[in-house]
Amino acid sequence: MSSGAMTGSATMQAMRRFGEMLDAVCPRHRKHKQPLSLEPDAPRALADFFEVVGFSEAVGAGGPQPQQWRPTREASQEWLRRTFEALFGEDAEARDTWGVERDDFSAAWKRLPAKFRILHLSGPFVTDESTPAEDPPLLELKLASGTLKPLPEHAVAHLIRATWSRVMSGRSAGVVNLRAEGEQVLEPVFPGMYRLAEGIWGLDSGPGAAANAQGKLRRLFFDDFERYIDFVLGQPDERLPHFFRPAGQLFMLQPNQRLDPEHVSEPGFRRFTSRSEGLVVQTWHQAVGRIEGMGVWIQRSQHLRSAGLIVAQRNLEPMGAWLQRNGLKLEAEPDIQPDIWSEPVT
Repeated sequence: MSSGAMTGSATMQAMRRFGEMLDAVCPRHRKHKQPLSLEPDAPRALADFFEVVGFSEAVGAGGPQPQQWRPTREASQEWLRRTFEALFGEDAEARDTWGVERDDFSAAWKRLPAKFRILHLSGPFVTDESTPAEDPPLLELKLASGTLKPLPEHAVAHLIRATWSRVMSGRSAGVVNLRAEGEQVLEPVFPGMYRLAEGIWGLDSGPGAAANAQGKLRRLFFDDFERYIDFVLGQPDERLPHFFRPAGQLFMLQPNQRLDPEHVSEPGFRRFTSRSEGLVVQTWHQAVGRIEGMGVWIQRSQHLRSAGLIVAQRNLEPMGAWLQRNGLKLEAEPDIQPDIWSEPVT
């Protein structure tokens, strides 16, 4: 059955919706996307994903940097062939680990699925396409040990999570212990994304998360900084401690009483205290509000005297001028970090 046979399905509709969302938030993808044709017998959901969403440097597994890897089977086998040659050519220990000879790597290839592709070279992450699954299982190939570790999400779900996290990395915010609820906008292909409000989304911790993180949001995303400020300002008091600073333009303030988040008295600001989780648990004093119409987030660890003030990138100059007019000094000049994924493309 061709991928076109899925056109009316809920799965295809969800993929189309993701493609529309990605077009809306990422001008770079919208302008440069191209179809990526996979093999005739490629898993249906994977082929449909690249047909509907398209391929660009925004799309793919891996971290926040632009992607160049095209995940075809041919390219995957060629990359792994070169990797094996480099790995086994001079390293007797690696040959012993994998059970190969210097001039015969067949034992290494036999450890892999009969049909596979590499979704991302870091790992690398390998699909298992030897079964008829429409969305194939995903495995991490451990080159050092010669083992394959099953990953909790299948290929298409992983691509959606990684792609969205990449292009929205500069429009995201921290969150702790906030229950995952809202419209699951990409069901059934990816149930982990929740629409919390217009232009505000939450991503859950995924099926591989620790038990205490299951059913909780891992990261929040917004299409506009000011919209996110309004969203948080509209939360009831008891929910505020779940929210942490959004990405944006950071000013590190010298200690001062006026904009210290524990004591700020600017009109309309809301103050609250949050506790981060992880290996190091910290208490943070936070405040959110507006100064001359600009959305402002202020955050300070209880162990520090200096606070960070975050505004939208476009408010770098007006906020810098306001701070100067009001005699508020900075620890250092702000580090400008452009967001390539949200910038217009000419």
